[in-house]
Amino acid sequence: MKILHVITSLKIGGAEVALHNLLESWQSQHDRKHDHAVIFIYGGPFVEKIRALGVPVYYLKGLISPYDLLSFYRLFTLVKTIKPDVIHSALWSANIMARIVSWWYKIPVICDLHGDCAYHGAIRNFFERATLFVPARFVAVAHSVERSFVQQFCTNKNVLRNTIVIQNGIDSEKLRQKARLGPLSRQTLGFSDSDFVIGSVGRLHAIKRYDLLIRSFAQFSKIVISSGWMRMPRLCLVGDGPERLSLEKAAHECSVSKQVFFAGAKEDAYRYYNLFDCFALSSQTEGLSIALLEALSFFLPVIITHNSLLHDVITDGIHGILLPVNSFNGASLESKIASAFLLFYKEKGLLDSMRKSNEMLMQEKFCIRATRTQYDNLYGKLYGELNKR
Repeated sequence: MKILHVITSLKIGGAEVALHNLLESWQSQHDRKHDHAVIFIYGGPFVEKIRALGVPVYYLKGLISPYDLLSFYRLFTLVKTIKPDVIHSALWSANIMARIVSWWYKIPVICDLHGDCAYHGAIRNFFERATLFVPARFVAVAHSVERSFVQQFCTNKNVLRNTIVIQNGIDSEKLRQKARLGPLSRQTLGFSDSDFVIGSVGRLHAIKRYDLLIRSFAQFSKIVISSGWMRMPRLCLVGDGPERLSLEKAAHECSVSKQVFFAGAKEDAYRYYNLFDCFALSSQTEGLSIALLEALSFFLPVIITHNSLLHDVITDGIHGILLPVNSFNGASLESKIASAFLLFYKEKGLLDSMRKSNEMLMQEKFCIRATRTQYDNLYGKLYGELNKR
């Protein structure tokens, strides 16, 4: 089968990593089931990474904007030339465009859902609703994402019938092997081996709430330093984005600028996980974070905020500490995160127990092969339904 992937961005992000992981897994098979091609709207480092896999990559460019009539004309022309059996899209605007072109050419379409649509805003959800008449399959990467999507668009029968969950997968062993081939030392970050390092990986965007993470870290650091304990607290943020300057200012205002390291955007973020004692994810909302799965691949205990105590990956107290964002106001959530850092700092036995639990978790679940097989089955099902018409 010919599978055409349409994605909004090939910058550094979870959806981009998820697509690359899947394509890498498919291309590594001796008996390849599919021919793949990728159309993208905004370029980034994953363009060359995907080309290196031997997958054709096409840039969708408009005359004035990525979404003008010329862009749509080029999309229709590319689809007509490639003649895919299935279109598989990811990220919001690509999902909209893919549904339109699939309706025109009568090609089955799968739209991946990576985030909570309650935070997408009225304009995005208007266009989402306007194109739901297309008989698409909606694949949520997490059960929380599925619940949000179905709740938002519950009046649409197509959504109710055709929304499923296929969780993101990762090749944990391969990721650790790549990290071993190009290891980093703490000294390259200005840290010492005895420091207690909290790490996070992701876009420096408001929805990630890194401001909250920095303020919580400052509370935690003040307790450690005033107590005279020897291990210096450090925070390493791997990623870049529109919030970087304001976050650097926040670190300065909290008097922790010398303890917070901004690594910037990294294509090889996996090299940093071995430097961390624990991993923190402070997002207001999140699908199934690839960065979280990567951190768990290195068996890191995690501190994670979420909209409930039900999480697709983490069991509170077993794999890390889960803090429901809606159960606390801003100040008390800061204190809760700071207390979680302090608990990890003081309880080495707890960290060791969680590392073992996370090693078992990644051996048993969230394997890229399982994710790939589920998509293979879905492609086959859609292709079979098309041939029966």
